[in-house]
Amino acid sequence: MTIDQVKIWTLVTCTPDTKVSTARALLDLHNAAGLLLMDGGMVMGSVDRADLKRQGLDSVTARDRDAIGPYSHGSTESVTGGMDAALVLDQMRRSDVPLLPVKSNGIIVGVVTAAQLEASLTSNMA
Repeated sequence: MTIDQVKIWTLVTCTPDTKVSTARALLDLHNAAGLLLMDGGMVMGSVDRADLKRQGLDSVTARDRDAIGPYSHGSTESVTGGMDAALVLDQMRRSDVPLLPVKSNGIIVGVVTAAQLEASLTSNMA
């Protein structure tokens, strides 16, 4: 199974200085799996709902005015549609990265999550 056979989530971005409360609102508004943190067209990292929950930021907190950047994963890797989904999932697990941008012709077109890869690979085996 390749990445292009897995559901690609809509691309939702913010900057590393976006406030925690705004990041949560973006996730809810777009029903997104996570956010890519972008600065000047470059991927600076990512944050997903599990990251926010693990750090106690999934509901209103005193840290809502904090920038989201320090709470993100710093990975700037990306994947393309033809890559093997099982190999990508293995790398994501080893790097503790919950989501990665998906590129097509050098342009980011969405994101893929470790959870979605695992579900797709499991259902493909059934």
